[in-house]
Amino acid sequence: MNCICKLVDEVVSQRAEDRIGERVEVLVESIGSSIEGRTDFQGPEVDGTTTVIGAGDAKIGDLIDAVVSWIAEQRMKDRAERK
Repeated sequence: MNCICKLVDEVVSQRAEDRIGERVEVLVESIGSSIEGRTDFQGPEVDGTTTVIGAGDAKIGDLIDAVVSWIAEQRMKDRAERK
């Protein structure tokens, strides 16, 4: 079982790295010290969230076009810059 978990982690990490530079649409879910949301490939309570930078005028519920610029694998967070 441990071997399967390691394999899954490797595949997930590789898929996340492959998203760097990809254009995504982020649904804004919360605004606090940062703007947090989800892309279509991030499920609630299963996957991480996306932190959007450069979208200071965003409101909860907005769909923001962005480009994935950084992946924090341990926290499973994407950072996307508004384009």
